Amino acid sequence: MLTDFRRALDKSNFTGMRNKNNLHILLICVSLLGILVFQAILIQGDYLDKRAEFRQDVNQFFTESLDSAKAERSSRLNQMYIDDLRDTSIVKIEYDLNDEAPSLSIYNVVEQNYEASISTERASLPIDSLTEEALFNHYFLNNTNQDNHYWLLHSIMHNRFDIYRDTVSIDQDYLKNTLKRKLDEAFIDVDFELLITTDEGIVDSSLKEMITMPKELIGGAENDYIYAVFQNPFFEVLKRSLALLIGAFLLFLMVLFSFLLLVRSLYTQRKLSKLKDDFIDSVTHELLTPIATLKLALESERQRNKNDESKYLKIADQELKRITDITHNVLNSGLHKHVKAEVPKQMVEVVSVINEVLTYNKLVSSIPFETSFSGDQKVNVVTNEELLKTVLNNLIDNAIKYCDKGQACLAVDIKKSMSELVIRIEDNGRGIPPEHQEAIFNKFYRAPLLAHESIKGLGVGLFVSRSIMESLGGSLGLISSSINGSVFEIKLNLGDEN
Repeated sequence: MLTDFRRALDKSNFTGMRNKNNLHILLICVSLLGILVFQAILIQGDYLDKRAEFRQDVNQFFTESLDSAKAERSSRLNQMYIDDLRDTSIVKIEYDLNDEAPSLSIYNVVEQNYEASISTERASLPIDSLTEEALFNHYFLNNTNQDNHYWLLHSIMHNRFDIYRDTVSIDQDYLKNTLKRKLDEAFIDVDFELLITTDEGIVDSSLKEMITMPKELIGGAENDYIYAVFQNPFFEVLKRSLALLIGAFLLFLMVLFSFLLLVRSLYTQRKLSKLKDDFIDSVTHELLTPIATLKLALESERQRNKNDESKYLKIADQELKRITDITHNVLNSGLHKHVKAEVPKQMVEVVSVINEVLTYNKLVSSIPFETSFSGDQKVNVVTNEELLKTVLNNLIDNAIKYCDKGQACLAVDIKKSMSELVIRIEDNGRGIPPEHQEAIFNKFYRAPLLAHESIKGLGVGLFVSRSIMESLGGSLGLISSSINGSVFEIKLNLGDEN
């Protein structure tokens, strides 16, 4: 019976462990995926921020470069204006270097008339030596804003300057070179082109390009605007997020490595657990064979000597039964919590089973003990009789072993309701310290004080008992414990059997 139960339970245990490990691996994969999604969202947000920062930088560089190009255009207009003044086929400048009030006159060669005459007191002129070149530089070079002095020429010079101002545009090559130099200084390596159009509202068509803010084109056609179009700035923007990318990648590698170690640890634990269970199975099965042979020999000897109730035969029979119980407990210690296997059940008379277990323990007990019953005396329940005996025997055997008062006292209370059967077993043992009360149901656990005493035990009895009760659809628990004794409670669900 126990062997069949063990086989069914081994199969259920293996399936349960495999499913649990698969669940752990699934949770690990979901966690990794969650980390990847979170990092992707974080990197995307940072990329958009860095793209906006990159746009701000190139807009600033474009504006500064365009201002520089405008200044270069103004310088060219100045030079053209000065060149016209020096061109004697257009105008002639006549100088009067009078020490008191030097002056110059401008003669229009084309129209053959004087257009302007300028005279200034010598004392107000900021020049050291009075020469024609110094006077020319004072009026036309040192004051290079044509809007302030080209009005002196009321005809031909005025018209020529207007033509230059309307037709001479900024130097696009100069603008591109200036912008390229500023980008290089900022360590920005991205190709760009200048775009001139009448459309003031051009924006990026995709992430593969970036267009600056429009600037009005001076000296070109009316309502012309100039843009700088940057081609494929993705990698340039990505460089700005390099630290975050490296950090995220290293963090992911660390988490992945930790999870791989965890998965490896899970598989190792499962392998070790299987090896341990196989070892226990092998040892206990090897023990059961000689035990069965010895039991058969004792039975034969008893049948041969029916009239001779030898004390030694009784002792041998009791010790053999004790070894058999220990072996079955070790064999069943491979049970796992919350794993249920289908076991055969039949109608069992509970009080009869309890009396049988008590009778056996009175025969093998090293100290006397008394028992008392209370509650329902005629109770039947559908369960597995052998497994229920194993649970009761473990509880009663512990109550006797851990009694240090010379005589053990057991009180058994049975109560049956419509839904469950409750069996309480109270002893007068030494009790279990509060810090160990939950751990006593763990496999191979013994309270430290008990483990160092001469009381024999492996720490599997309560673990096996609770596991059996769970497989039967019931439960086993410690209700209370003190220096005056402990109370254990067995519950069995009745279902619809009533």
